[in-house]
Amino acid sequence: MTHLITIGTSDISGQQKETINARELHQFVESSQEFANWIKNRILKYGFVENEDYLIKLSDRNDGKAGKKRIDYHITLDMAKELAMIENNDKGREIRKYFIACENKSKEVAKLTRQIDLLNWMLKERNIDLANHCRREKYLYDFIIDSGMNLPELIS
Repeated sequence: MTHLITIGTSDISGQQKETINARELHQFVESSQEFANWIKNRILKYGFVENEDYLIKLSDRNDGKAGKKRIDYHITLDMAKELAMIENNDKGREIRKYFIACENKSKEVAKLTRQIDLLNWMLKERNIDLANHCRREKYLYDFIIDSGMNLPELIS
């Protein structure tokens, strides 16, 4: 799968959610609108909610000019898919499919991680059982040696 847009994570209402920078999406879908108008209009028109569908972060300008900080919108993948869909162009469809593929990969990784965690837990339990068994065997061996019994006598 080709990398199209960077997907990160952001804390939104106490939950870690996969997010993207809306500026990257705006550039990818080749919108002719100015970014600030594009994002504000879509938030209003489609009822997106701050701290639920997106976060606003202020960052330093990267154009070397002095002035106000830049407003970045970190949007959830669900919001990004919807924005891509409403662009109604080939680039919007392409990026929406990309987001869906990324989510599917993420789900696969999460499933494998849960399976690995379960296996690790099972191995830990087995190792504890084995360690306890070895301690009991050593205790019995030490008891037999300390009592002066001869192992061959016990066997016969």
